[in-house]
Amino acid sequence: MRFLATAVAASLALSGAWLGAVEARSVSGDRVLVLVPKVEAATLYSQFLASLSSRGFAISVRAATNTSVALLVDGVRAYDHAVVLSPESKKLGANLSVRDFVSFVDDGGNLIVAASSELSELSRKLAARFGVEYEKRGTAAIDHVAHLRATNDTSDHTLVAAIPSRTAAPVLSKHLDHARHSPVYFKGIAHKYESNNPMLMPVLTGSRTTYSAAIGANANEGTSSVAPLSGKAVGLVSVFQTRNNAR
Repeated sequence: MRFLATAVAASLALSGAWLGAVEARSVSGDRVLVLVPKVEAATLYSQFLASLSSRGFAISVRAATNTSVALLVDGVRAYDHAVVLSPESKKLGANLSVRDFVSFVDDGGNLIVAASSELSELSRKLAARFGVEYEKRGTAAIDHVAHLRATNDTSDHTLVAAIPSRTAAPVLSKHLDHARHSPVYFKGIAHKYESNNPMLMPVLTGSRTTYSAAIGANANEGTSSVAPLSGKAVGLVSVFQTRNNAR
C-alpha cells in the first residue's frame, strides 16, 4: 500500500525520480536543490531524500524564503536538479520568477514541483508554462468507488486509487507496476493536462469514477455550471520533457 499526497508528490513531476522511476544516477549532474517551507520540513520527505542520497546525489535543502538561493549564477546553473516542495509559497529564493525556472529547464536542469489544494499563484503560473492547469483552490480529487477502504465507516474518499498511464511505462518504476502491486493512493489537488501536447504525458490519473470537487468549507459554495473534471481526464501526476531532454 503506497500513498502519494500532492504535498509529497508533484502533479507537475518533471522527472521520474519523484516516483522512484529513476533507478540510477542522472547523467546531467548530481547537484540537487530542495526548497521546503522551512528546513525542518525536510523530515517529511526523508524517504525520498534518502533515496536520492543513496544514489550519490548531493542534496542542498533550503528554506523557500532563503533569499540567497539562485538557480543560475552568471548564466551558469548552480544546480542540476531543483525540487520545489513549497507549493503555497508566494515567493521562492532570491525572488525567483517563472521565467527563472523556465530558463533553468531550458539550460538542461530538471525540475520537480509539488502541489497542494492551497497552491500559490506562482506555482500555478509555473505549471501553466508546462501545459498543466490546476483545479480551483480548495478542491481535491474524489472517488466514491476507487478509494482506500478502512475497516470501519471512516473511509477517506479523497484518498483515491491512482491509475498509472500505459504511455508512461518507460518512466515508471517497477514498483509502480499496477498489475503486480497494490494501487498507489493519491490525496490532493487534481489538474488538467494538454492531451495534444506531445511533450507532456500523464503518469498517474484518476479512474473512471474519479472527479474533482470542492472539499471542506469550500464544499458549500454551491454547484458550478461547468462540468467537473472527471475520469481519466483527472491528472494527478504529469511529466514534461523538453527538446533538450530536460524534465
